[in-house]
Amino acid sequence: MNVTGRAGRRIRRRAILVALTALIVALGACNDSPPAPSPTPPPPTVPPVITRIVTPAPTATPLPPPTPLYDLSGVEGRWYLRADITLSGNSLIAELRYSGSAILTVSSDGSASGSGTLNPAISNPPCDTQVMDSAPLRFAIQGATFAEGEAIGVDLLLVPADPGEAEHYRLVCPDYGDIRDIQQPILWPALAALSAQDAGSAALDGLRWRLALVAGQSHTFSTDLAPATGGALDGTLTIEIRSERG
Repeated sequence: MNVTGRAGRRIRRRAILVALTALIVALGACNDSPPAPSPTPPPPTVPPVITRIVTPAPTATPLPPPTPLYDLSGVEGRWYLRADITLSGNSLIAELRYSGSAILTVSSDGSASGSGTLNPAISNPPCDTQVMDSAPLRFAIQGATFAEGEAIGVDLLLVPADPGEAEHYRLVCPDYGDIRDIQQPILWPALAALSAQDAGSAALDGLRWRLALVAGQSHTFSTDLAPATGGALDGTLTIEIRSERG
């Protein structure tokens, strides 16, 4: 009998048994390990809670102007105001004349608005004279109508485009052998300084003019500028205004 061979086989069987036992133990240990943690789900989204519903305020609609309590049908529409303004006896210029007109529109709500221009011309014999700035003096008109008995009038405010606009004139005077340049505001300060005057169906007070809306009427005003302007301007200022239907 081969004892050595039999002992070898026993040893191999024992080694295989030990290896199988170790594998079973390892597998059991793996089964006992704790499971991997599951991912935490995100918190639920909470919808915003509406506690108050605000209704937007309605857009404010401007109220229409009140309808005048007098009939405007006879004066509504376009008017022309023609003006001749003369400054005479001034210490700088013998005569300075402004001629121009304004277009005035009377609306059904009683308001009146428009714009106009005045163009200067000078005379100072024996000097040769020039107007150095060819641009006219521009102004706007704002106002409102009014009733006076059966007549309809308009109260207007002249608004110069540039109240401090400097006018530029040149006098070439052989008697004095010199050239004179006059560059300063004249018309708007002169008109603004006018004191209140009343000519019946028309009146003025500075740049505020008040007149009846009657086609073909003419109104004349005159004032001494020296006392009115405190000596800043001198001479006599004469204003003639005529109204015509457009």
